[in-house]
Amino acid sequence: MSDPKRPPGPLLFAALPAVHDPRAPEPWPGLFTRAVLDAELAGIDALVVEHGADRTDPALDPVVVLAHLAPRTYRLGLVAEMPAAPDAPQGAARELASLDAISGGRAGRLVRGPADPHAPAAPHSGPTDHGTALTW
Repeated sequence: MSDPKRPPGPLLFAALPAVHDPRAPEPWPGLFTRAVLDAELAGIDALVVEHGADRTDPALDPVVVLAHLAPRTYRLGLVAEMPAAPDAPQGAARELASLDAISGGRAGRLVRGPADPHAPAAPHSGPTDHGTALTW
């Protein structure tokens, strides 16, 4: 039997950077909530919340952003960009497990890494990077 949360065939993902713009016309929760509801209504299968484009942006934690959005959605996959080797792997695992529980099993993670394992990680690598892994 097919899973109603996972449609057959290719999945359509959208990305949203977890960046707080203090000059935005409204606080971040409203902007993010509107964006995620529009994505869900448009038929997007999963939302990837990424770290800021450069690490100097006033970044929010992708897992925290998705935990805020989870109860406002009903079928959208919620994917957090997380470091390949987090400083506290047990904490990262608990965060992802908590998001999965809050979302009713819709959580996933995106791990980005360099194509060359000996090269330093790029702050934001593109979708063709061979070091990108998605678990959902």
